[in-house]
Amino acid sequence: MKLLPALLLGTALIGVSGFAYGLGHEDRPNIVIIYSDDQGYGDFSLQNPDSKIPTPHLDELARQGARFTDAHSSSGMCTPSRYALLTGRYHWRQGEGIVGSWGGPWWDEGRLTLGQMLQEKGYRTACIGKWHLGWDWSAIRNEQVADRNSPEAWDWSKPVPGGPLDHGFAENTLVIFSSDNGPENIAYERIRNHGHYSMGPLRGLKRDVREGGRRVPFAIRWPGVIESGTVSESLIGQIDIMATIASIVGYKLPDTAAEDSYDLLPYLLGEAETPGRDTLVHRTWGEPWGIRHRDWVYINASTGALQNEPDWLGHEATPHDAVLNRLDDDLGQQQNLVEARPNKAAELEAMLEEIRARGYSAPRLMND
Repeated sequence: MKLLPALLLGTALIGVSGFAYGLGHEDRPNIVIIYSDDQGYGDFSLQNPDSKIPTPHLDELARQGARFTDAHSSSGMCTPSRYALLTGRYHWRQGEGIVGSWGGPWWDEGRLTLGQMLQEKGYRTACIGKWHLGWDWSAIRNEQVADRNSPEAWDWSKPVPGGPLDHGFAENTLVIFSSDNGPENIAYERIRNHGHYSMGPLRGLKRDVREGGRRVPFAIRWPGVIESGTVSESLIGQIDIMATIASIVGYKLPDTAAEDSYDLLPYLLGEAETPGRDTLVHRTWGEPWGIRHRDWVYINASTGALQNEPDWLGHEATPHDAVLNRLDDDLGQQQNLVEARPNKAAELEAMLEEIRARGYSAPRLMND
């Protein structure tokens, strides 16, 4: 039996091979996810005319398929965003923060992942590059050596469990490209020294609970299926990849998996006018939680920043204990409307608390 390849890329590429939407086994696409690290919205030259960093190959990939200008990672940090992409579940339902050098796996036992799902459909899977979701280091630990940074502290002749192998290019290849979060704070110096805005027109960087911290490049190419040259302003999240690929490969997701994932396939095929998503929860760590609902953003703290903005940017601190922005008039999130629109702020705060408490938000679970 022929197995199709599937790849997952951390900062590299993840390849998965498997099943395809309504197709026989021989016609099922290869699946490749290219996941860059700290690449901001403005670091994708096709959507930033003033970019000082050319990305001609990514630009061409996007031209050959669909580009989403309002696509979001789950977190403003590496580990949580990777977890969300591979599970279709908001990372904060599992945890926050990142896995350290000797951190253990970031998974609940039995949690279905994208790789496992595709393996069940006959795909061979691989992860190449940055994993950052932990390993079971205790399996190779030599407890007689106290210093775990010593080479003798580990038995490298044994496999290290808990990594990507445990969790699962041609015309007929589906390629998805995105980034794990917004740009690192060196982006501020890029502005001063080179006039390059890694966050594009957005406010915030990696970690921040603002658009610049999690609105990221996103392109998807599938020749003969997705119309080339498509540009969509619709709201989507990387958590939607799980349900979308499940639909492509004909996998029925259990209720205990991909609890926050929307199936984008009808939209990609031109069978639906919108992807169906109106709302995303924004979260990294600490005090601020945010919610994006259509063109509105509500943050339940006085700021969505988790790192200091330089004074020369000229942003004024808000005197309020919450932030409300309307992006269609204020994409850079400069105007706090929480005092002018208190009912809207209360509505979004209630929506945020409901999603947090409910434990799921995927349409297939909401309709059951």
